[in-house]
Amino acid sequence: MSRNDSSLIAGKVFVITGKLSRQRMYFEEEIQSLGGIVNNKVNRNTDYLIMGPAVFGTVKHKSALEMGITILSEGDYQQMMGQYW
Repeated sequence: MSRNDSSLIAGKVFVITGKLSRQRMYFEEEIQSLGGIVNNKVNRNTDYLIMGPAVFGTVKHKSALEMGITILSEGDYQQMMGQYW
């Protein structure tokens, strides 16, 4: 996916939780630059929950599971963004 093809991201709502390989601000800026929205809480409007490896069983994780929200690991997110570092 190129920067010009943001159809997977534009208008989608993301929540980020847990420790990732880069600062949260990096992910927030990348998502927002492609037209995505970043929230702090999981709710019915959330499309994706990006999770660090040690947050299974947290409130955000359980809420996402209950609401059928797509849960992404950092690796899943990187594939979605077309970036491999």
